[in-house]
Amino acid sequence: MQITIITVCHNSSKHLDKYISSFLKHNKNLHSKINFIFVDNSDDKNSEQKVYRLKKNNFSIKFFKIKNNGFGNACNYAATKTHSKYLIFCNPDVEFLSRLDFYFDTEFLWGTIKQLTKSNNVYSYDFYPEHRNIATELIRLNFLRSILYNFAPTIFYPVGSFLIVKNTVFKKINKFNESFFLYYEEIDLARRLQSKYGNFSFIPDKSILHSGLGSFQNNNLAFKYETESFIKYAFLVNSKIVNKRLAVYRFLGIIYKSYFYRYKILKTFFEKYRNE
Repeated sequence: MQITIITVCHNSSKHLDKYISSFLKHNKNLHSKINFIFVDNSDDKNSEQKVYRLKKNNFSIKFFKIKNNGFGNACNYAATKTHSKYLIFCNPDVEFLSRLDFYFDTEFLWGTIKQLTKSNNVYSYDFYPEHRNIATELIRLNFLRSILYNFAPTIFYPVGSFLIVKNTVFKKINKFNESFFLYYEEIDLARRLQSKYGNFSFIPDKSILHSGLGSFQNNNLAFKYETESFIKYAFLVNSKIVNKRLAVYRFLGIIYKSYFYRYKILKTFFEKYRNE
């Protein structure tokens, strides 16, 4: 098999009907090329039943129920269960918008496709944390980000809701760093992939819609998990980027309440991390 789509589910059964229906709508006859591995690390009892709809449509699937040791841990576990040439790490809260009839050439090692938000904006790549500043916080229009990407692609990483990696490359790079429980594990992986294998490939003629926050009921909880992982990432790369981020949030917090909230949370977690 050429491609294994790996999807980690955590209280995600509510998303799987749309995930599966949209996939079959565009890819129903690709069962000889694509197979699936689902890993559920939650108490959700409905996921397994829903994914077997793919099996009824002749797709090979594997479903595993494991303890929740984080997103990266679940992805790494799934990767040990396949020998496919390419791995696609795909979130459960996506809707497939096109046919995934990839024809990878020998030079394709890692990359992503066009990812759309619920507002129909393209969000396929973003700035590495070490390259974020006041200017990048304000560059949220897609066409501006795309222009900058064309001039400086190395400052961007592919958004992890749909990440394609050649299996041998994934193993050589030592897979996901499991010390990240949630968030920033894909950024850390991208940083290592880029360092060893060069910039990622972008495939604009394949697309998905990504809802986001699939496992969370509110943005505040997600931001707290993200903040903890950002600090961990910073101490792997350069701890000074935490102070840089604090300065950005403090400045923008004068204008935007959301940034002031982020400043307080980041400062609290940073002080806690340094005192441990």
